[in-house]
Amino acid sequence: MSLSFSSVVLPVWHEAAHFLFIKDSLEADASFLFPLLMQLLFKPANPTAPLGPSSAESTLLPKNGSVVFVGLSQIFNHYLLIGRKLGINLAALKESSRLRYIDALSQLHSRESPDLNADIPLDKICEALYRIIESSITTIESNPATRSTTPCIFVDDLSVLQFLGVPERTLVGFVQACKRLMQEKRGLLAILCHGDPSLGSPLSSQIQHLADATLEVRGLESGHSQGVHGQISPIRSPFWITSALDSGRPFPQPHAVHYKLMDSGVQFFAKGLSQGVI
Repeated sequence: MSLSFSSVVLPVWHEAAHFLFIKDSLEADASFLFPLLMQLLFKPANPTAPLGPSSAESTLLPKNGSVVFVGLSQIFNHYLLIGRKLGINLAALKESSRLRYIDALSQLHSRESPDLNADIPLDKICEALYRIIESSITTIESNPATRSTTPCIFVDDLSVLQFLGVPERTLVGFVQACKRLMQEKRGLLAILCHGDPSLGSPLSSQIQHLADATLEVRGLESGHSQGVHGQISPIRSPFWITSALDSGRPFPQPHAVHYKLMDSGVQFFAKGLSQGVI
């Protein structure tokens, strides 16, 4: 039996949370999770859906959100194609201004953009990128068609800036600034970064310390399998327990799950229940 994406995240989420950290590895790319987040954010509401755990994803994402998507590892068409498989038209959302895509990948390798380009010093890239994000949110809030929406920030993937040589202190400062902005706007910040121990960098650990919840995506411990591409481990932040105690709600136990990438989307399974794993 397959699981929903929201059921994977919610055991480590809480009502006051604003920052979801996605930590992947070189062997298991987690960028497929961003279209899934946008599917939850942009899918039409179902007025006949029953209340309860199945509708609890509303605690993860704003009911009426918009997204500023910073693309550092892929061009827009990559997400566009995945979105089509999931039943969301990202081109139409971009046209309606509910999705503002920042093609940072292309801008950092050209000299055409006045705001972000190949000539910007490494220690100034994050500052320039944050100004673009702020400007995009201001545009959303001033547009009559989107001013009532709650802005969210998605970043895929921060490791690119690290590999370019941007100082880790600068990257952590950028994450802190984006988190403060989303706390102010009551939106969601979702950032992806590599967390391989072989990289010898503490960046992912520092970001995870700042996050309200973490999804760790990695390959199977037993190696490759035809029916499963990897596993996701939801990790609670130190603040989760305090929030749960204050709210008086139960403590659902988070469990690692397996996932399978398909032409029609993504399937999640409890560990050991997929036919591809013995």
